[in-house]
Amino acid sequence: MNETQDVDALNEGLQGEYFGITAYDAALGTGLLSAKVATVAKGFQADHRAHAQAIREAIERLRGRASAPKTWKEYAAMYPPPKLANEADVLRYAASLERSAAVADTKMVAKLHDPALRTLFARIGGVEAMHWALLLSTLGEAPIPDSFLPVD
Repeated sequence: MNETQDVDALNEGLQGEYFGITAYDAALGTGLLSAKVATVAKGFQADHRAHAQAIREAIERLRGRASAPKTWKEYAAMYPPPKLANEADVLRYAASLERSAAVADTKMVAKLHDPALRTLFARIGGVEAMHWALLLSTLGEAPIPDSFLPVD
């Protein structure tokens, strides 16, 4: 039973990574990013791809079935992005998504039964928090706005 619950939780986390991948595709396709910021966005997207791969492999080890990614249009319908008129708008939106990812991954640790999977999500959440901090810093905001990661 715990393995089934872990597979369900892993698929939830996998969808979050897929969302991140497609969101960066959409951001890169806006034409609003400078070359320097686009390079960083591609790096963050590569991290999300690596996270998705690790989660898929964990699902396979549990003999589960990994969920398929949705399209950007489907994700955007579920989580509508704000109007993106300039690079700062894109950075703000990316920061909000990375914050949400860091929080979700931290919460995922409590949902999982397997200690190795908990560690995986703690590690992923740490990277998402670093993405968030870098984006905030780029926007001229405090990169670490609080001593603790938010819970919501």
